[in-house]
Amino acid sequence: MATQTSVIKFTGKLGDIIGYRCGKKHHLRTRPEHIHQTAATKQAAQNFGINSRKSKIIRKAILPHLDLRYDGTTGNRLTRELILAGKQPPKSSPTKAPHKHSSDHLQALLGFRFNHHTGINNILLEPPVITPDGQITLPAQFIRQPGSAGFIEVKAIAVRINFTERRVVSTDEAIELIDLSQSFSGTTLKIDTSGKGTLFIVLQLRACISCNGAVLPLGDRRYNAADIIAVTPQQKPNNNDKKPRRKQLSYTTYTGRHTHHMSCIKPAALASFDWPNNQPAAYAAKPGCNTWPTITDRQRE
Repeated sequence: MATQTSVIKFTGKLGDIIGYRCGKKHHLRTRPEHIHQTAATKQAAQNFGINSRKSKIIRKAILPHLDLRYDGTTGNRLTRELILAGKQPPKSSPTKAPHKHSSDHLQALLGFRFNHHTGINNILLEPPVITPDGQITLPAQFIRQPGSAGFIEVKAIAVRINFTERRVVSTDEAIELIDLSQSFSGTTLKIDTSGKGTLFIVLQLRACISCNGAVLPLGDRRYNAADIIAVTPQQKPNNNDKKPRRKQLSYTTYTGRHTHHMSCIKPAALASFDWPNNQPAAYAAKPGCNTWPTITDRQRE
């Protein structure tokens, strides 16, 4: 492995050389002529690519709404959670692991911390309550004063993502400020959760101080948190709503001596059937059907 020492450094392919960055240094390596892969390594590479793209879409949709310090480990931690979730069966059904293209394993991101140093459970004693109509309620509780902060900023973020089309469908957010000098009696934030796609709800808490009449964030990572508190996968279409296929009509009539089996005959044609002589006087077959009435004689025992 060689280290790039030139003024202009690069990453990626350049002929038979590949440049990459490790930490603050840039290195070079030679591209191999042949890559030996087994079925297991190919499957692992495919799963990594799928989950890496999902992780990127989630980061692109949520991170612009967060007011936290940059964390370079978010991408790797998010991808790792998705890969591990794809190998394990869902909590609701421990029979088998979900398919790699299934959205069930996205629920494993519930409780994911964008700030891995602090979670919302380190600030709130009671967890938030979420209703299907998009109301996030923080119940009345005692909130510990984080350091010298006098306020807690609460932000709820709702993001709809369509992973099939790889796009963000909709986003919404709501902000509330809690004064720690007074007893907290609870609050409710309303966000729009309508639309199609997988729904992610993130709750962000930031400790703030009052400076010259303005409320400013404290900036201490120990008192800032942003967790995924709800994940609702996209609802699959109900196949039961489809109209049932029209079955071929068939008629069986027993006249006492003979049993007549008919198919592809309109009911109106039965009235013109000459039963005693076992000969059809006139019958009308369905359009496109070449099957004519078949008559089976069954002698009475």
